[in-house]
Amino acid sequence: MAAKERRLYANPHRIPEGTSGFHIEPQRYIIGWPDGVVKIGLTWNGKRRWGMFVGKGGCLLDLATYASKHDALAAEQWLHCEVSGIYPPAFGAKDQSALHLGKAGGWTECYRITVEQWPSLLKIARA
Repeated sequence: MAAKERRLYANPHRIPEGTSGFHIEPQRYIIGWPDGVVKIGLTWNGKRRWGMFVGKGGCLLDLATYASKHDALAAEQWLHCEVSGIYPPAFGAKDQSALHLGKAGGWTECYRITVEQWPSLLKIARA
C-alpha cells in the first residue's frame, strides 16, 4: 500500500477514559439457579460480573444499587449474616461450585435455598 493510500485510513478518535457513558455504581446482587443454589455478591462492574452467572443458567433475583461503597459493603455483609443463620452453605469446597460459578470466585457466598424459598429470601433482602 502506498503512503498516499494509507492516509485514507485514519486512526479513529478515542473516547477519553471515564466518558464512555457507563456509570459504575456499587451493586449487591442475588443470583439463583433452579437446582437450589443462590449466590449473593457485590460488584462495581455491573452486568459484567453478575451476567456471567446468568449465562450459566442462573436467574437475577434481586439487584440493589447503593450510593457509596461503604453502604453496599454493609448491605452485603448484613444480608450474608441474615441468610447464613437460616440457610446452609451450598458448597463445601471451591471445586464443587464449578458448574455454577465457573472459574469465578465467591463459592463461600452461595447458599442452598430451594426455588420455593426464594420469595422468603427476597423479603429478607428487601427489608
